[in-house]
Amino acid sequence: MEDKQELDERLKKVLKRAKNETYMKDVSTLVFARFFSTLLAILAPFLKKNNTKG
Repeated sequence: MEDKQELDERLKKVLKRAKNETYMKDVSTLVFARFFSTLLAILAPFLKKNNTKG
């Protein structure tokens, strides 16, 4: 949960500066990182179940 909060904080800071095009890459990277971490959090239980059954 701390990681998600940290990403939210970073995302807010970057979005404030996102008016400059140079920061758009940082924004997209953070958005992807946040999406990916959320996706992993959702999939983790299913992946663990599949591994134990194997």
